[in-house]
Amino acid sequence: MPRPLPNNKMAVAESRDWDAYFAAVASFLIESERQYGVCNDQYTNYALEQLEFLQVTCRTLIRVVSQQTLGTISALLLDLLSCLTTLRSRWQSYSDTITTHQTRIFRPLLYSGMPGRPRFDVSRDEIEYLRSLFFSWSEIAALIGISRSTLYRRRVELDLINDPTSHLNDTELASFVAEMQLTSPNIGQSLVIGKLRSLGYRVSRERVRNTLRLNNPLTSALRWPGIMTHRRPYSVPGPNSLWHIDGHHKLIRWRFVTHAGIDGFSRMIVYLKCSTNNYASTVLEEFMKATEKFNLPSRVRSDQGTENVLVAQCMLENRGVDRGSIITGPSVHNQRIERLWRDVFSGVIKTFYRLFYYLEEQHMLDPMNEHHLFSLHYVYLPRINRALSEFRESWNHHEIRTANHKSPHQLFVSGMILLRHTRQVAIDFFNNVNDLYGIDEDEPEPIQDGNIAVPRVNFTSSPHTMQQLHTLVDPLQASESYGIDLYEQTLAFIEQNV
Repeated sequence: MPRPLPNNKMAVAESRDWDAYFAAVASFLIESERQYGVCNDQYTNYALEQLEFLQVTCRTLIRVVSQQTLGTISALLLDLLSCLTTLRSRWQSYSDTITTHQTRIFRPLLYSGMPGRPRFDVSRDEIEYLRSLFFSWSEIAALIGISRSTLYRRRVELDLINDPTSHLNDTELASFVAEMQLTSPNIGQSLVIGKLRSLGYRVSRERVRNTLRLNNPLTSALRWPGIMTHRRPYSVPGPNSLWHIDGHHKLIRWRFVTHAGIDGFSRMIVYLKCSTNNYASTVLEEFMKATEKFNLPSRVRSDQGTENVLVAQCMLENRGVDRGSIITGPSVHNQRIERLWRDVFSGVIKTFYRLFYYLEEQHMLDPMNEHHLFSLHYVYLPRINRALSEFRESWNHHEIRTANHKSPHQLFVSGMILLRHTRQVAIDFFNNVNDLYGIDEDEPEPIQDGNIAVPRVNFTSSPHTMQQLHTLVDPLQASESYGIDLYEQTLAFIEQNV
């Protein structure tokens, strides 16, 4: 077949450009139609921005093609512009509707039987709880449906003018940060602030940043946010609309697996636990503990690993079939949790990952030796879970820059309050969803691990021996060598008594 002439090449390239343009427009229109009426305000703003941009580009293209007498394309573009104008007007009306609907909160009234207007029913516990999550007074007034002046009067009546939060001086803050860096050397300012907030401390970002620079100037200087890429925003209606669950296998060489669940709307960690197996029963146990605290989600997205089958069964039994109660697919579609894994590894897992390899290099640990693995699990499983628990508290209270500096906990609570006042719950928004529901294009793609079996440690001991070990070695006791001394004590005891 002869090679096309340069002009033909240009024509083919232009044809491909037009095909790509119309395909991209069609993809956006299909997606926006699916989201219309059920999406949150973030996607609504995104849709309006995209429609405005498409109108501008469409008008530009109409001017260009009109000069080249491309009648067919010109007619298509005119039809497209008319469609975009109509859609933008429709989305603007929807935006106005949900803005009014979301802010319309009805507050219960107290009737005293005396002359005058009834008072709003505002309790001390409600105000203190929202303030403990570090909502501003303006945000609290909006969430409970009263004006700032009314809230101020209630604060005066309830003696809530002064915040009960504690404060740290510079020496105490430096000591606190240094202690966190012992288990998480690469921890950043957002997670430090999150941990401080979870303990009730109010510390400015500047003070935390300066303390980190003083404690570890090199790591602080190397933390760079990178380049932002604008992509379609993640959109689910509210808290408990969709949970993402997954397993993390960076410590699989030593038979540790970390399981986590995260609420897609708020990014709040609902469970985070390290185990020495990858059983479906283990995942279900952590999932059910989370539902007892946060209620059962409307839907769950997971990969196709067999460790998730019992969670899938639970969702189908309790939320129903043929509605997407459990959404399974490639790991690349479970991206919402991948950012969490990146921070979990950097903040917690990497320390143990390097430590275990160090033990191997020093010929103190053989991953094929059952006694070594039992000793490793005995000492480090509690220590890993303690670090993960501290990380979870820090994460759930850290500020998210792209969410107006709200924390996951704040987003979850405020979202639940708004859902309550719309007289809906998360499961009411959709009758059915497709496989693209809850995909976050703005997050990195996860590594596809597939089904992973974790062999059990082939080791047994008598209850009396274990009692002696518990008396001798407390896995969580202080250690200046990252627990290596405790591991050596445990291994020596096992080899002498078993």
